[in-house]
Amino acid sequence: MSRKDILNNKVQLDYFSVSYFKFEEDFEKYSAIGIPLTFLTDDMLVQMEASKKNYFKLNKHNSIDGVDHYLWC
Repeated sequence: MSRKDILNNKVQLDYFSVSYFKFEEDFEKYSAIGIPLTFLTDDMLVQMEASKKNYFKLNKHNSIDGVDHYLWC
């Protein structure tokens, strides 16, 4: 899956599901990245689709508490 496929809406997040609200809440809670989640979702989708995984790993270098976090979408 390429970035073009994502921009053509072949892969999307369900922004109104309970799991996405939990994902968003956990990302804001643990992330030390200074960029809002809104600006990262396309890149996250590309990575998740390329790896065929339904979760995103927030590594310890980018987390507030220095621990790896796995966030499911």
